[in-house]
Amino acid sequence: MNRVQALLVFVIFLFGVGCTHKPSTTLRVGLVNWIGYAPLYVAEAKGWLPNNIKIVDFPSNYDIIEALKLGTLESAALTLDEVLINYRDLNSYKAVWLIDYSNGADAIVAAPEIKSLQDLRHKRVAFEPKSVQEYLLDRALQKGNLTRGDIIPKPLKYDEALTAWKQKRVDAAATFEPIKTELINNGMHTVFDSSQIPYEIIDLLVVHNSLIKTFTLKKLIQAYQKGVTFIQADPDSSMQIVANYLHITPREARDALMGVQLPGCSTNKHVYRSKALQKHIFKVASIVQEEGYVQYTPKIQNLFSFALIDSCEESR
Repeated sequence: MNRVQALLVFVIFLFGVGCTHKPSTTLRVGLVNWIGYAPLYVAEAKGWLPNNIKIVDFPSNYDIIEALKLGTLESAALTLDEVLINYRDLNSYKAVWLIDYSNGADAIVAAPEIKSLQDLRHKRVAFEPKSVQEYLLDRALQKGNLTRGDIIPKPLKYDEALTAWKQKRVDAAATFEPIKTELINNGMHTVFDSSQIPYEIIDLLVVHNSLIKTFTLKKLIQAYQKGVTFIQADPDSSMQIVANYLHITPREARDALMGVQLPGCSTNKHVYRSKALQKHIFKVASIVQEEGYVQYTPKIQNLFSFALIDSCEESR
């Protein structure tokens, strides 16, 4: 879906459905274009999603969060930092599933003359505020012993970075696949990526509290797991599907997918039940606290529901 189409869907959802959450048998799942959602793209293309589950494409996570606030989505995929930042506004939603870990698919890309993080000093860097791109940028600055004051911040929505680069309005950008690949194809290169901050950029499925224990949500997770299994069993066919969704080539889709990890049921159970999750939350919360977005770390039971994980089984 291109940006104009995505914006049209966004407008329809915000103004055509109403401004409060209403009970519905339909589960609308808001997604941005991201390689980590490949199992859901495959599941939709193969017809594994029930008719009452709708994937809704959005141009940016900012737009998804606004739709959740207005109650025009029952579910969405958000990163851990976005869940923490918007905790108060989205307290009627909980995270129920770990969709993916980013392991290189999120990156700071820059002009050829920018060889290292230190070279970002006094450069124009694009990022989407209150999103995973801002988190990635701040972690990169920390790793490079830089601060926001050392760069020229250029707040932009995720899908605007490529145009800004082509128009020579930015020197670098915090981004993720597939825009990362597009920027690289247009002359930029990677100076930092999420593999350098393992397990900090985590995508979560968040769902309205009223739907957490529904059969519909269980079917969504089953379809996701079926998508993961299909990607592993038939990479050629699955990458063609993903490429069509993201408007890239199958080879680019395959390369991009190497930058994420797609956990199944057993990994979700391990992460959610172990102290590893709490460790990740505190780490990410410390960064967003420094950004001034949160004052404290919410209790894990206020962020997550484990009901679905406890009953899940690996797809075969």
